[in-house]
Amino acid sequence: MSTFSHYIAWIWLTCALVLHAAPSSSVFTIPPKPVSQVSDESQWLSPSEKRVWEKQLTTWKVRDKVEIYLVVLKDLRNLPAEHVSREISHRWGNPELCGVLLYVIGSRTPQVWWDGSILEKIQLDPRARREMILRIEKRAASELSELDQIHSAAHQLSDTMRVIQSQWTQWTFIRDKWNDSLYRHWTEERLKRRTKLMLLLSVSGLGLLIAMVLLRAYWRKRQVFLFPRISSRRRFAAPYGGGSGAVISFVSTREPR
Repeated sequence: MSTFSHYIAWIWLTCALVLHAAPSSSVFTIPPKPVSQVSDESQWLSPSEKRVWEKQLTTWKVRDKVEIYLVVLKDLRNLPAEHVSREISHRWGNPELCGVLLYVIGSRTPQVWWDGSILEKIQLDPRARREMILRIEKRAASELSELDQIHSAAHQLSDTMRVIQSQWTQWTFIRDKWNDSLYRHWTEERLKRRTKLMLLLSVSGLGLLIAMVLLRAYWRKRQVFLFPRISSRRRFAAPYGGGSGAVISFVSTREPR
């Protein structure tokens, strides 16, 4: 084995030992997907508050097709809140559109995030989404209590996602209607073009046939038929095969017995 291979193996072994020796508490793991849309492993929310949020989030999901997860965590282990929220939305939520309301206990304000394939389909500018997120978080931070901040952020997030969902619904309706109208128009135009083509071919064929018949008739009318020259032999001493005026009698001159 070469020196370079030994060096690579030593690096891998060192990294493995460091990772193995690192305390488990320094590693952040995303909690498992909850049965409801509320994840609070620290039990920061009271049972009654948790039930209220579960009912509210379920109502939004069923009635408005707005899926939001409320996640309460003790610490993010120095990870960006946006990264954690994005990962949660990808793992738990609807791939078309999902929102995450992330609250770290003791933080200044809850963090909001939404993502999904609908954003690309309606061509939402990422900079516009960032401004909307900052506006929601700023309004939520103006509330006094932590629960009021979560309440404000959740309702603003649901309103924003409801507008996005409405835009997608309208866009889909217009697209389907346009496609249907375009298909009908294309079918009618195709039928018209085919009919015109068949009519043109028929008229052209008939005109060509008539032209050929007339041309043939005109050609035959102007055509001169020349008979071959022949030389008549003399017959009965007359030219052109005629007679000489001689009378031939076939009356018998034999005397009767």
